[in-house]
Amino acid sequence: MTVQMKAAAREGAPRQRHGRRSWLGLLVPALLAFAIPIGLGIWQIQRKAWKEGLIAALDARLSVFPRRFIGRERTDDGIIREALT
Repeated sequence: MTVQMKAAAREGAPRQRHGRRSWLGLLVPALLAFAIPIGLGIWQIQRKAWKEGLIAALDARLSVFPRRFIGRERTDDGIIREALT
């Protein structure tokens, strides 16, 4: 017991209750420490699904048989037209 607590006890002052305050003081950081990794895990799962979609779209575009280039012609107004088959 500190000197101040002894003096307060002698004067008949009510003691402060530290039990509930310290319990809540530990609960808030514990909940944050639990919620942050859960949120990051959910974000990683969503990011993985998004990236798999991008990879599938890229694979679909790359697997298409390439078209053959026939030629290029320039029109009178300077527009270049290209023909593909």
